[in-house]
Amino acid sequence: GRCDARLVSAFAAAYAGTEGAAGAERGAAVAAVDVESAHADIARRCAELLRAMPTTLAKDVETIGATSDGESDRPVSEGARVAAAYRAHKKEVLINAVLELGGEAVKLA
Repeated sequence: GRCDARLVSAFAAAYAGTEGAAGAERGAAVAAVDVESAHADIARRCAELLRAMPTTLAKDVETIGATSDGESDRPVSEGARVAAAYRAHKKEVLINAVLELGGEAVKLA
């Protein structure tokens, strides 16, 4: 759920309007409501990225657990397992961001 402060500041400054953005550029504090709005927008984008992915986290975990020796129902290559592990990790990061940053404003489903 940790997000780069520069990204949050950029989103929050955009909400602050012209006067607030200029103040943010000079290091002025950004209003809490603007930060909350920034968090919600970042969480919405993370949820959007998750929905656009061709597989689910459960499917990726299943692929990671499959064997390449042909003894499982669906043998997969090492490359397929590595790709699934990468996707699974990326999804876990995105899910965490949605849950931590989105609060009640953003839902995964």
